[in-house]
Amino acid sequence: MFDWNGGLFHDMIQNFKTVFKWNWQSGFSDVATNICISVICIATLFVLIAGKNIIIKIFAVVNIFTWLIYYFSVRINLYAYGSFGNRYHLFFIPMWIILYFAVGINLYQMMADRLYKKKSAFQICCAMIGFCLIFGFSFFSWNKSIKYNWDKQNIRGAVEAWYAQNAEMSNTIVYYAADSGFSYYVKTNDRYTEQTENNVIYTPWHRYKNQRQEAYIDYVKSVYQDSLPDEIYIIGSQISDDFDVLVSAIISEGYSREDLFSSNDAYLVRLTKTVEE
Repeated sequence: MFDWNGGLFHDMIQNFKTVFKWNWQSGFSDVATNICISVICIATLFVLIAGKNIIIKIFAVVNIFTWLIYYFSVRINLYAYGSFGNRYHLFFIPMWIILYFAVGINLYQMMADRLYKKKSAFQICCAMIGFCLIFGFSFFSWNKSIKYNWDKQNIRGAVEAWYAQNAEMSNTIVYYAADSGFSYYVKTNDRYTEQTENNVIYTPWHRYKNQRQEAYIDYVKSVYQDSLPDEIYIIGSQISDDFDVLVSAIISEGYSREDLFSSNDAYLVRLTKTVEE
């Protein structure tokens, strides 16, 4: 359940970066995300230590405890299907907007009290810059991650069909759009054991849209170390055209396709290597 590489704190930081980037900076690089998180954390820590506004301090602490509750709830599969980086953490956005403004204003007041006596024009300028920055990030994230959503997919049905095929020990590829649902429902099934996901591969959160099938072939060969198995189950949801490109790419390597489940944008396909004559 836990990835202890680097310890609990490291795992918490990595998943915080995932949530932060999903909420605010979906189209930005990891470097930009790290810089933003560092600036925000340093500013918040400074306000907690040196600030005098008790309300802002309490709200900052509330944010920290909310993150801890969210993190451990996800980690023990009580929330968000046990997966970070999805729409189940959108409630952080209004909390963080308020925190950013509160910390920014408090920082400015602390600096202005030391540097300026007449500070009204400077206050207005800083407030406008801060508002434009936050509004820009919010609008970008809205168009990138929230506005274009999908209906609920029947991943539960796809997982039940997967179990019905006795595929627990079979090689399985989970297309990224189905990773949260599959991970949750496969664990809540009565037949789940610690070995159930040993042969399950979760594809990275990335689409090869508008790319050739070769991109998928290179990925699949890399995960199987150029030794493709005789049988592969593929489960996916949401993006049917991209899912079909993935399936077609593997078929081109000498496989036949059998559709086992398709309902409400959830799919389960079995690919079997054809016998060479």
